[in-house]
Amino acid sequence: MNWGVNKGLTKNLSHKSYQAKEHEGEIYFLTLNELMFYKMPIENVTQGRVRDVFCFGCFTGLRYSDIENLSHSNVRDGFIRFTTIKTQEKNNIPLNDFAKAILKKHEGNKDKCLPVISNQKMNEHLKKLGEVAEFDRKVSQVRFQGAKRIQKTFPFYKVMTTHIARKTFITNSIFLGMSSEAIMEISGQKTRKAYKRYFTIVDQYKQTEMDKAWEVLN
Repeated sequence: MNWGVNKGLTKNLSHKSYQAKEHEGEIYFLTLNELMFYKMPIENVTQGRVRDVFCFGCFTGLRYSDIENLSHSNVRDGFIRFTTIKTQEKNNIPLNDFAKAILKKHEGNKDKCLPVISNQKMNEHLKKLGEVAEFDRKVSQVRFQGAKRIQKTFPFYKVMTTHIARKTFITNSIFLGMSSEAIMEISGQKTRKAYKRYFTIVDQYKQTEMDKAWEVLN
């Protein structure tokens, strides 16, 4: 509509008074214990590759699109040096030992660093992998139809997608004590408002871990 006004195609400005309500999506992530399923033996070759690619995102904070396009030339001196697909910005991400191990495991891959399949197929396999790994803790999913709030509950594996890899990286990095500046730089978080949402999740995570650790004395 703004484009139409600028082009002289309309003088109707009633759209200026319209504001759509924004509803923030849930933050789903693997806990540190769950993330160690990257060591779980998997017989199915394709599912093993999917698990490795997904966990690489969890250990680096990279988006699926950036992992998909990651070439061997992007990995130098313990860093991933690349231009992001989504924002076209340059970034240098340090590799931790988990990420290095996954790259080494697939160093024979010719064209790209990792054997990435389509996003849709990866998401299908991730749900199956999550079910095998027994990621069946309950999570809530909230959707809105107009002003109507609809909440449904699912086992965690049902919501597993490539998108939660970055969320897993950010949440667990906060939990492990990495500085906010480093996390935002690595993950490409642009605003404090978006980033601060993760602290509430981490507090809930800490409470759960505290309860589990001390419940033996009850």
